[in-house]
Amino acid sequence: MKLTWQTSEMVNCLHAAEAWLRSPANMDAALAGALTAPVTALLQTLLEQGVPPDAFWSHVVPLAAGIQGSQELTQVTLTKVMGRADALPRVARLCGLLNDVKTAFTRVIPHAQEQTASAARDLRQRWSYQGEGLLSGVLRWTEPGLLVEEGAVLMVHPVLGGGGTAHLPYNSVRLEAVGADPVAELPEVLRLAWLLSSLNLDLPRYSEHLRPRRLTQVAGLAMIPVVLSAAAELGLDGSLEARLPQATALWMGTAETATAGILSAWWDSYRTLRPAWGTALQALDQLLP
Repeated sequence: MKLTWQTSEMVNCLHAAEAWLRSPANMDAALAGALTAPVTALLQTLLEQGVPPDAFWSHVVPLAAGIQGSQELTQVTLTKVMGRADALPRVARLCGLLNDVKTAFTRVIPHAQEQTASAARDLRQRWSYQGEGLLSGVLRWTEPGLLVEEGAVLMVHPVLGGGGTAHLPYNSVRLEAVGADPVAELPEVLRLAWLLSSLNLDLPRYSEHLRPRRLTQVAGLAMIPVVLSAAAELGLDGSLEARLPQATALWMGTAETATAGILSAWWDSYRTLRPAWGTALQALDQLLP
């Protein structure tokens, strides 16, 4: 897989804003305080203007990696979410609010992009040694054609102390550039492999038989035992049984014992039967509540 590694001031700002919406208590208090007013105003305006917030965030963050101007970013994002005719009247107001978020973030963390690039170098080095082996293991446990040929890694300032998101429609992943692995038993190189391994799962042969709006959850869960099994083959990880609940909680943000139990049982069945990956994903979807 050919990877492009990127840092972006606007992606840093938007990542922090989205993190504030999801878990402000886990952020630095000064940054959380600075973002409160502009992010709240942005959210309220999205709702008032009939822009679905989840759809807005799913596009604006990955798009920001390749669009420099905030006005163009706003227009392209809104066009993707609601069409050009409905987007144009809303661009100016939302563009101003995005700039307010950026101003608030950079006032607290003025050198975030430089800090992010520096912290990302270690991960890039580790990936150069271990990434190819991990992704080869992913293919051994799944099927040919599962992985994208090219992808982008958007490294962002670690406002939550570690975390990441896969942007399947954009063949990109977003990863916090932490200085050290938050959990030593699950190094960040494994989280990166996990995120990258899911990027092709929006293809119809994998996603068309899943229940609506379940792709993110099913794809994320399914690739956890795959990556852990590939890591074990390289000596990068302990037993699957010991790490599966831990990885589910750390990477997916769910510590529910039932979910880890369902995932473990599903993986045991998959290893025995080895159906097509699309069939396996459908089975996991049916097992989950």
